[in-house]
Amino acid sequence: MSQLVRVVKSASRRGVEYEIRRGPDGSLFCSCSAWRFSPARPKHCKHVAAYVAEQMRLAFSAALRIA
Repeated sequence: MSQLVRVVKSASRRGVEYEIRRGPDGSLFCSCSAWRFSPARPKHCKHVAAYVAEQMRLAFSAALRIA
């Protein structure tokens, strides 16, 4: 079962929201069409990229506070 990690509002489609979820293996996926139809492996989209960047920034900030 996947775990919901973030709900993102669409920047281009009013009233539309996408779900970013984490799978049992730790991989992230998004309900947007860019992710669903991405031919890249691993799949990606701007929503997942923004989420990962934010998590990395938060982890880096926390590490600086600890050090």
